[in-house]
Amino acid sequence: MGCDHKFIDSPRCLKCGWTPPRRNAPPVRHVALSLVQPWAHFMLCLPPEHIKLIENRDWGSTVRGPVWVHASKGMTKRDYEDACDFAVGVGVPHSLLPPMASLPRGGIVGHFTITDLILPGGKHIGKRGARREDLQPHPRAGDRWYMGGFGYVTEGNRPVPFVPCKGALGFWRVPDEVVRTLTGVDH
Repeated sequence: MGCDHKFIDSPRCLKCGWTPPRRNAPPVRHVALSLVQPWAHFMLCLPPEHIKLIENRDWGSTVRGPVWVHASKGMTKRDYEDACDFAVGVGVPHSLLPPMASLPRGGIVGHFTITDLILPGGKHIGKRGARREDLQPHPRAGDRWYMGGFGYVTEGNRPVPFVPCKGALGFWRVPDEVVRTLTGVDH
């Protein structure tokens, strides 16, 4: 039997993370997702054999397509060290770890395209309307960067010149003045 969807003070189901589509919502062309550094760096600036192509979250979404990457303003030394320890643990050489002080923060630093979502436990909705018991293992669930919760599968990850702007939690609409600055940047 499928999930009976529980929504308590959240637009997402507390059991499976599903978000119902918003009716009559205007299309949002320029959305962003904030990442704490050095995770944004790992998604945008590592060589292809080491790049992080899975963005892990504890919530799911129906967002697919191009997304701007915002580097959060906040980053503690502990955030930096924990992320670097994880990266080394999945095979990133120490020589590719950026110095903490060199990481841009508080603005747009790149973009990627979200192509799919790995569900908690490494599962995949093979077809629309699939029941929980019909879920199959996701082909990318074995990725070294996948941590077991919701995993946004990305491709085309690329850095862009830094554009300062305030971020937000979850997926958020990039302000028009920032979009104008980014105009001409290949997205």
